[in-house]
Amino acid sequence: MRLGTGENINVWQQSWLRKQGHRYVTSPIVPGLENLELSSIVHHQNNAWNLEILNQILSLEDINEIIHTLVPSFKAEDKLIWAEAIDGLYSVKSAYTMIMKNFLQHDDMCVDGGWKMIWDMKIPQRVKLMICRSFAGIIFFPQEATYEEEESNARLLAHYAKSLLTLSLLAQ
Repeated sequence: MRLGTGENINVWQQSWLRKQGHRYVTSPIVPGLENLELSSIVHHQNNAWNLEILNQILSLEDINEIIHTLVPSFKAEDKLIWAEAIDGLYSVKSAYTMIMKNFLQHDDMCVDGGWKMIWDMKIPQRVKLMICRSFAGIIFFPQEATYEEEESNARLLAHYAKSLLTLSLLAQ
């Protein structure tokens, strides 16, 4: 959220704080102040946050974050922006980048291995896919195949994939 007048921003329900992972006020909503506008917690005379009001209704954590946020300018309209993009505009690419950044922060979701090396190889895409699937143990067989047949086929495909990988590395 890009702050303007603050008249269109609900203190409790909109993400207007700047800190990554702390964009919303986390203090409990004060009864009777459910629709509190951001412009209501600013001293208009000296263009500063009204600490007297903030201390009465918000936690210290929220107050610390607010005082490090620029005071609304009262010259421009409030504008909804996409914080994950430099230009503030949402795009599929910026959403994908954000998701991947969050995904890669969780070690339990990452798989060990030389996956980047495989995907960078100059071989057909379907071969790369087959190699990755064989290493990950995700190979699909006809439903009629028995468990023993599937296991045998999986071993053969894994061996084939490793051979392909070795040959492609030697060729580079």
